[in-house]
Amino acid sequence: MPEHHTDHESWHIPGADGMPVFGVCHRPPEGVTPRGTVLVVHGFLGYMDYGMLPALTESIASAGFIAHRFNLSHSGVTLAYARFRRPDLFERDTWNKQRTDVRAVISACRQGRLPGTDRIGLLGHSRGGVTALRAAGCSDRNARPELLPDAAFTASAPSACCSLDTASQKDLLKRGFREVVSRRTKQTLRVGAGWLGEQLDDPEQHDLQSLCAQIRERGIATRIVHGARDVTVPPNAAERLAEWTKTDPVLIAGGDHVFNTPNPFNIGDTPSTQLAQLIEQAVSFFAVLEAAPARG
Repeated sequence: MPEHHTDHESWHIPGADGMPVFGVCHRPPEGVTPRGTVLVVHGFLGYMDYGMLPALTESIASAGFIAHRFNLSHSGVTLAYARFRRPDLFERDTWNKQRTDVRAVISACRQGRLPGTDRIGLLGHSRGGVTALRAAGCSDRNARPELLPDAAFTASAPSACCSLDTASQKDLLKRGFREVVSRRTKQTLRVGAGWLGEQLDDPEQHDLQSLCAQIRERGIATRIVHGARDVTVPPNAAERLAEWTKTDPVLIAGGDHVFNTPNPFNIGDTPSTQLAQLIEQAVSFFAVLEAAPARG
């Protein structure tokens, strides 16, 4: 299976538990001074080469930003995405591991270990949107100002860290895992009990309503975008997130969970009307990075 990122700069850095975060850098056109840096975070069962993500990242870079897409360290996907090569890592994944990964990339960009600028925005698709909000809102002991983003953009994001009912939660804790099937690879994967246990041990830092309040207090700009016909994560999730962030939700007419984009979808292919609107929303929003105050 060909990979999308052969013409871009590949990189890797240590992430959660020392496991590698593999990424790709897209630069703005030659001679253009970067307007900021945007990090694109994939969702559940996703990866940096999934569907619209390469084209979305390239479009943001073409608008004058340094843009990175990357595989979270415990996504189970390495550089080859035909299968989940590390299902053991997938089983150990948690929200905090994802936040650690994102903050590692933020730090690397601000310190010059990866191409980047001082002003950094996050764009998260689906569960990646929750990770973006948690990276911006969590008040854990590692939340030094320089590890926080300056803006957070969600696309098709849920409004809760856990959607399991009580019975399903008890079953997960009893068995030690919950099985999920990747429709793409047909693999049966496991979500480990640590994912839920972490949330039960620290519910405050997994409460998106509370975290959105912290995002507002920190002055971190947000935009909440959703497909109006998303059946995977219903659009009312966007309405809740927008209410909590005190913003207006952007619902894209006719848009499904992936903004009507097939997988694979190559850079240079003609985007759907819905993906084109998502790109327009992202590019216009991240202009806020040019005026963002310095952190640290």
